[in-house]
Amino acid sequence: MISIVIPVYNSSKYLQECIDSCLNQTYQNFEIILVDDGSTDSSAVILDYNAKRDNRIKYYQQKNAGSCSARNKAIEHTTGEYVFYLDSDDTIYPNTLEILISAIGNADVAWGNASICNENLEIIETQKKKNIDHKDLLVSWMHISPLCGTVLFRKSVLTYLWESKFESIDEYFYFVRNAFNIKSFIYVDKLLLKYRNYFSVDRKTSTINNLNSSLINVFAEYKGLLTTSNQLTPKRKFYIYYAYLLFLRDMKLRASNHVLLKYNLLNIFNIDVIELILNIGVKDVVLRFIRFYFLPK
Repeated sequence: MISIVIPVYNSSKYLQECIDSCLNQTYQNFEIILVDDGSTDSSAVILDYNAKRDNRIKYYQQKNAGSCSARNKAIEHTTGEYVFYLDSDDTIYPNTLEILISAIGNADVAWGNASICNENLEIIETQKKKNIDHKDLLVSWMHISPLCGTVLFRKSVLTYLWESKFESIDEYFYFVRNAFNIKSFIYVDKLLLKYRNYFSVDRKTSTINNLNSSLINVFAEYKGLLTTSNQLTPKRKFYIYYAYLLFLRDMKLRASNHVLLKYNLLNIFNIDVIELILNIGVKDVVLRFIRFYFLPK
């Protein structure tokens, strides 16, 4: 059985549509666990209505503590072998669960793609995740993390809880952190999610630098954890350095984090690193080096 986990906070405008997209799945062996994170709108009324209409739906309430706390509370109440996260303002395609459960087999994870939509769920673009490493999920997800609504986990491999210590990228941190110990995974090149991208993003330098600062801290933590556990392979070490070339283009950030850029470029001649560079794209890697060393911000 699949446990669908949905945190809810003031989502009344989209919540019913989200729940209906789950109930209308071609694969019906699931439960829906919803946690109301102290909503002040009519979300609780919608949750109560749905819990009464279908006994597979269970909802819980808590004082406002954030989506990470709500997801962790929901996980405590799941009974399925598999876990599928979904946000309350998004919807999934009618065959999403069937695609994932058919694909996962004996693997720990199955994941796929999303349609990026406006507020009315009109598709703006298709987001196809480039699976850059078929052997190492950690590297693939460090490169492009999946979205909630595109991943099916075997519950037994979810070792780490959701954490809100990295502002605005808690989803990214959670997926990548759990990928540390996932050995087998299946990438499905199919659309699974309609993701509402209806907030306009203010791309001021300060906003981007704040995000980059969070990512710098996340990757520093990844590197420390991988080093401590003897899992910092040459390929992973190169990818973390490659990521820093993007996050540290700003001169102020670079000055305060220069120690992170220590890397012996001779290590790129490792066969696994060469394969990774080819998978990312030699052109993309070269351009990132040029932008970092010759076109700093």
